[in-house]
Amino acid sequence: MGLFALIISVLSSALSLYTFANQHFNRLYRLGISADNFMPNIKEEILFARITFINESSTPLTIYDTNILDENGKIFAGNDGQLIFEKRTVSSFFRTGISVMTDESTSLLPITIAPYSYSSSFYAFFLSGESAETIYNKSTYYLETETSHGLFVNKLTTFSFNFEYETRYNKSRLMRIYWHQSKWRKFFNPEFQNKLKLPKLVKIKRNKEQ
Repeated sequence: MGLFALIISVLSSALSLYTFANQHFNRLYRLGISADNFMPNIKEEILFARITFINESSTPLTIYDTNILDENGKIFAGNDGQLIFEKRTVSSFFRTGISVMTDESTSLLPITIAPYSYSSSFYAFFLSGESAETIYNKSTYYLETETSHGLFVNKLTTFSFNFEYETRYNKSRLMRIYWHQSKWRKFFNPEFQNKLKLPKLVKIKRNKEQ
């Protein structure tokens, strides 16, 4: 009888430890970022882009700001690449005079993404002169995103012919989402971390959210 009770006690302790570890692991951040539907408007000096933020953790995640960086992962001179904190109607205007108007408007930051959910909206970035169309036709720029877990940088693939590919689980596939996750998640599931050489990641400190 004593041995049976001991076995039950050990199993109960092991189950409690597993539950605790699993809950803690799920709280560790994993952020997915995807950008598409780019629309340059050189008349308004804006590049519109639909950006999707995915929160694959059991705790909320806040997006404070996002900006476009140059081909070296550095901040542009002046205000180029900065997010416009005003609602704008999504549209495009090219050098050729071709233009497109939509009935969509841009969203504003900051936003808080609930656990295991996502946010997908258009955002507007200031780019002087014809820079918006220049970036639209290339794939050598970066997107910087400031979050409640730090500052993250990933490749910005704007033009439809400039695709990025990754190998995951021994299969090559089109890279649609760039993942950023905690060190422990990287250790236990490294396949979710994109294997690209990106500009050095910078951590920032913020007061914990109430």
